[in-house]
Amino acid sequence: MKLKELTKLTSSINVLYIEDDKNLRTQNCELFKNLFDNIDSADDGEEALQLYKKNNYELVITDINIPLINGIEVIKSMKKTNPTQAFLITTVFQKSEWEKELKELEIDDYLTKPLQTTTLLKTIEKIIKRQESKVSA
Repeated sequence: MKLKELTKLTSSINVLYIEDDKNLRTQNCELFKNLFDNIDSADDGEEALQLYKKNNYELVITDINIPLINGIEVIKSMKKTNPTQAFLITTVFQKSEWEKELKELEIDDYLTKPLQTTTLLKTIEKIIKRQESKVSA
């Protein structure tokens, strides 16, 4: 899918991006601003949960290893509020290290860092389309 087509799909989407690496967060937020209607970012789990309480997000993109409250605990908390929340995990950990918990949490997708922009965009497209089909079903 071309970027222009992806933007049509994602332009009305609100996203929460949780990443403790300031450079990576800044870089990806610049990319996300071109895709999404609204992008909020947090650098730790506590800040992320505060934002989540105040706003509605169609997609949450989070690292697992974040300060104060790790990504898995953040997801568990958010799932209590919204069991159908879409999540994309981005982490340096291999999936096998977290596979059981991620499966139980029904995580939409998982990417290992360093992120490839093309793979990231394709994965976001897949998640958004999956969410749309759940809503229309």
